[in-house]
Amino acid sequence: MGGDTTIISTRPALANRFRVLDTLGEGAGSSVYLVSDLEEKGKQVALKVLVNDEAFDEHTLERFRDEMRVCRELSHPNIIQAYDFIDLGDTIAFSMEYVKGCDLGSMFYEKKEFTSKEIDWIFSQLLSALEELHKQKIVHRDLKLENILIREDGVVKLSDLGLMKDLNTRGMTRAGVLLGTAQYMPPEYIRSSKYDGRGDLYSVGIMLLEILTGKRRLADKPGMEAIEHLIKTKFEIPQLALTGLSKKYVSIIRQATQPDPKKRYQSAEEMKADFAKSDDDFSDFGGASVDSHLSVQGVSTKVFGNSRESETSVLGIAIRVMTAAFILLVAGALVYL
Repeated sequence: MGGDTTIISTRPALANRFRVLDTLGEGAGSSVYLVSDLEEKGKQVALKVLVNDEAFDEHTLERFRDEMRVCRELSHPNIIQAYDFIDLGDTIAFSMEYVKGCDLGSMFYEKKEFTSKEIDWIFSQLLSALEELHKQKIVHRDLKLENILIREDGVVKLSDLGLMKDLNTRGMTRAGVLLGTAQYMPPEYIRSSKYDGRGDLYSVGIMLLEILTGKRRLADKPGMEAIEHLIKTKFEIPQLALTGLSKKYVSIIRQATQPDPKKRYQSAEEMKADFAKSDDDFSDFGGASVDSHLSVQGVSTKVFGNSRESETSVLGIAIRVMTAAFILLVAGALVYL
């Protein structure tokens, strides 16, 4: 791999410091390599290089520089350690901890079946990472299965810190620009560009839904189309999608994905506590909160109407059926006369 042509080999600032060992991933906007850092005695690290000139501008460069400064100050066993930010003039690169393992997105597509114990273990570690981020007034903003790494020894690592935002600093997202993956974006971010720690918890709820159902949310809809669909459907999670899931996980998903952030979990710690509970600790309605119960009732109301209307409707149908049957009997009798 070392002799192959990569963007690293074409950039002296990178080629003189890093020796490419493998390609970890390539996308439209960036490439990630496993490299040895010659300035750190050959230490193996992951190096991410932005390769699409249209993927960033001066504003993006400023955002990455500020956020990498914050990331370097973070130290948590469930968060990828960020190392260096490298400004190459017309592009940027940054090095980070290399994790030997697999991401949840790959496991999903390999149709990996998780036990409830494994799910609780994975999501508890993820929420521990978010607990630390939020304690430091930092939000991730791009949580998805592909950004959750599972090391070979089972340790979970939260990765892809490029869209993290320090809530203590001035806003660095331009008006009208949404950063992240549409299918995981919380309603308040799409509607008014507002985002705090509860937005990250919303994304965690969507990831849990995907892992449990084996289906990606709106996988058939690209970014803008997905956003339009979410707005049109008022961001509801269809009750049908939760059919067959345990009360515990239905409850967690319902509360994490409430459209109103005030009705969601208010902290990663609170959400993590529910993963430690048993199924018996949750109601039959699949929601620990009153609002979750109402969400299920809301779905029922849309299908069947409210209880009074349903009773009236059923009675009306019964009368019509009986009338029709009587007419048919009379008609049959006339035939034999």
